[in-house]
Amino acid sequence: MPRRKIVLFLLVLSVSATFCLASEPSGAGVTVGVTVDVAPFGVDQVFLSLQGFYFLPGTVSLGIKPSVGFNDGAVMVRVPIVVNQRYRLSADSSAFFSLFVGGGIEYYASNGVRDVSPYFTGGVSGGIGRFFLDVPVSSALRDKGSDTDFGVTAGVLIEF
Repeated sequence: MPRRKIVLFLLVLSVSATFCLASEPSGAGVTVGVTVDVAPFGVDQVFLSLQGFYFLPGTVSLGIKPSVGFNDGAVMVRVPIVVNQRYRLSADSSAFFSLFVGGGIEYYASNGVRDVSPYFTGGVSGGIGRFFLDVPVSSALRDKGSDTDFGVTAGVLIEF
């Protein structure tokens, strides 16, 4: 019985430390980059991507990451809600690393075909100071199966 209490105490302590002691400020920013739509036999389309984001304060926090991607024949608009886990090398370090996962709605239009689908996303971000790279991987659930893509964007972060 004492082992269970110790394990439970350590679990509660670690969760409390994650949410309270290592608190991060809220953040917002904008990124620009490319998103590559992957087909079963190679690259299907490449999009220029613009993404904004906002995260609530906390080491583990909710956020929103709307984005627009376009090329000469297609437009892709996404509005996901994500959970973000942030890490810093030390308390006073400007270098950071974060993981995010979530989902939302995607609007896709190409060559007369329009579709609104649920989609899932996840990825990693990292940077130093106000500048960072964001590498998302996403999959939209469409009528004819899923459509997977990945991206690389660079941006500016403002914490407040």
